[in-house]
Amino acid sequence: MKSLHALAAALSTTVLLTLPAAAQASKPTHFNRADIDRDRVITRIEACRGATPALCRHFDRIDLNGDRVLSRPEVRAWNARTKPPRHHHRKPLRY
Repeated sequence: MKSLHALAAALSTTVLLTLPAAAQASKPTHFNRADIDRDRVITRIEACRGATPALCRHFDRIDLNGDRVLSRPEVRAWNARTKPPRHHHRKPLRY
């Protein structure tokens, strides 16, 4: 019985290591959650469906080229303009 558990653990580890990183990541991005039909753009209807209320409220500001859809670069540019920069360094330890 122990060997069966060891074999199952080894196989599951092997499967996880051979999957691409995108398949292993199960957390969808906000853009992907809003893009209901998976056409890589977000329409106003998709934005207002409730998954991302900020996209609905600011749709016209985010849509820089006025084509009535939000592309990933437009959403990234809006995030860069409106969100404070993240600091990726760690705080020094205090002893």
